[in-house]
Amino acid sequence: MSETEMTKTRKPPSNRKRYLIASGLVLFSVLYLALMRMLSAFGLFQSMSEVGAELFSALAMQLLGFAIIPILVIGLTERLRPRALARELGFRKVSWLTVLISVLIGVSGFGVTIFISYMNTLWLLGVGFMMPRSLPGDPVTTLGIFLLSVFTTAITPGFCEEVADRAITGRMLAHDSKPRGDFMKILLIALFFGLFHGNVMQTVYTFFAGFTMGLLFVKTKSIFPSMIVHFVNNFMSVYLDYASSAGLPFGDTFAFIQNSFLTGEIIFVLLALLVAAAVETLCLIFIWRRYSAKNLKTRLKTDKTEYNPYTGRAEFVRLPVKDEDKIRPQDRIFFICALILGTLVTFGTLLSGML
Repeated sequence: MSETEMTKTRKPPSNRKRYLIASGLVLFSVLYLALMRMLSAFGLFQSMSEVGAELFSALAMQLLGFAIIPILVIGLTERLRPRALARELGFRKVSWLTVLISVLIGVSGFGVTIFISYMNTLWLLGVGFMMPRSLPGDPVTTLGIFLLSVFTTAITPGFCEEVADRAITGRMLAHDSKPRGDFMKILLIALFFGLFHGNVMQTVYTFFAGFTMGLLFVKTKSIFPSMIVHFVNNFMSVYLDYASSAGLPFGDTFAFIQNSFLTGEIIFVLLALLVAAAVETLCLIFIWRRYSAKNLKTRLKTDKTEYNPYTGRAEFVRLPVKDEDKIRPQDRIFFICALILGTLVTFGTLLSGML
């Protein structure tokens, strides 16, 4: 029998097996991140230069742990060819309009993220949390450091974290036999993304950012829009740091926001925030409506419907789930453990900052 014939006759893995693999990878990503942070806390990477530490974080932690290993595990366990594996993980084409809207969401969402981050910082200071004296990484003062920061802070997380947090988590929810609406899927993806960072200084704004990117992933069924938003958001942060030291346009943005509380110009910041929030909200509503209608048309072509005399309209027929495809309560232990571990690590950073 030829390889092509073997591929055609090969029985695909059950829905339950796919769910277990995806949920296991979700737990693995949290454990891997916790391990790397523990090694860093014990000073294992102190001998590295700042540049070396950034590259190690991007390559060993992000690329290897959050992208290469999960992709290889899914590809090998399900024996998927590269093109089928890419589609399984959400690497599907989207229209140029969706790409442009994703960029606009990334730009407008950055302003909302900055505001939420400031509010979270003020709350932490109010409860007695001691902020770190300095954050890791060199100041973005030269073009070389800027390009390195773009790679380690924007490009690598924009790809790797989307694979771990959107593709793998979204795949797990898609193979759950328990029916969940799109909104609940988006909330779960956002919750995991917030806890995944394991840092009380990041959890709140990454939850809201995760909601935005989760909505894009769930509705478009493609990982590219959320990757674009993630990259744009992180890139703008790196650019503003570099622009402040290089005298480039908008370089005084962070300083203006911080000083606005003292100079009385906070009203302009709030107006800009309202505009950014309105733009982001309108874009998300457009994506929701556009792709809800598109997905409905696709489903009408593939799924069976029947007339419901009680509602007076046609409804989709929910086919019975095979026993081998049913997700049992114990099968959700991996995802539950991932959420618990992420919560414990996050609260641990809160307590350590208050002691």
